[in-house]
Amino acid sequence: METSSDHQIESEDNVREFFDEFEKATLLELISIEKAVIECKATGVGAKNKKDLAWNRVHEKFTKVPGTRKRNVQQLKNWWANKKKRARKDVTRVRRGVKLTGGGPKLKDISSETEEVLAIIPNQINPLINPFDSDGNDYYVVSTLVTVA
Repeated sequence: METSSDHQIESEDNVREFFDEFEKATLLELISIEKAVIECKATGVGAKNKKDLAWNRVHEKFTKVPGTRKRNVQQLKNWWANKKKRARKDVTRVRRGVKLTGGGPKLKDISSETEEVLAIIPNQINPLINPFDSDGNDYYVVSTLVTVA
């Protein structure tokens, strides 16, 4: 039984229900369809209403898929927020590890889950390229670590 907070959801009777692999893949696919609205950085009332409508569409489609458990919109939003946090941490771990000096064991590459999130929100995780900063542009992540010349 997994205990990662990314996977667990409390139901009405306080029994934790984990997202299984099928539900994760389904939700990632649905979010990628609505990513332009869900990941929009606008904060106005109109943008919030559009985001709410997009999450409601994701929820509606998610609940119609056979093999998915009953979840509410807030549970889906929390799962996505946790998934993005973990992806950022994973990318940061790899980025820091690359800049370390000395020997030691090779760091593990980014996980496949992080790659899936990167495919949806690459601009939020990869840093901006700055041609005037020689320290800041060493590495960025595009599903695997790449050196920028």
